Amino acid sequence: MDELFKTADPKTCFAQLQADEACLLVDCRTEEEWNLTGIPELSAIGKRPLLIEWTNSRNQKNPDFIDSIAAFAGKDTALIVMCRIGGRSASACQALVEAGFSNVTNMSAGFEGRADEKGHRNSFEGWRADGLPWTQS
Repeated sequence: MDELFKTADPKTCFAQLQADEACLLVDCRTEEEWNLTGIPELSAIGKRPLLIEWTNSRNQKNPDFIDSIAAFAGKDTALIVMCRIGGRSASACQALVEAGFSNVTNMSAGFEGRADEKGHRNSFEGWRADGLPWTQS
């Protein structure tokens, strides 16, 4: 069965965010991850990422995920969903499609990407490794 949502790498997703004024970036990682590793910085293109957890740090699904996104986006709004490496965001994309959202993209490699052979992240793929703008508080 074909995927009901698109998948794109971080650079392609950033280009879409730049080109489509209505396109939104949903960062569905946990609050702890945002604080520990940073978040995408979109102010140069006049945007902010939507920080909406898919699951919390105890791996409990956020029951308000869809409603939280619906507060900012219509069913046909272009949505790009990211997590750490692309797994949780794929699940979140599936839920969005099932809820009637029709223009959903999963960001492959996510913010940090897979770990390398030494167990280190951010060395070869992901938003940060691609040199895209990010900030850390």
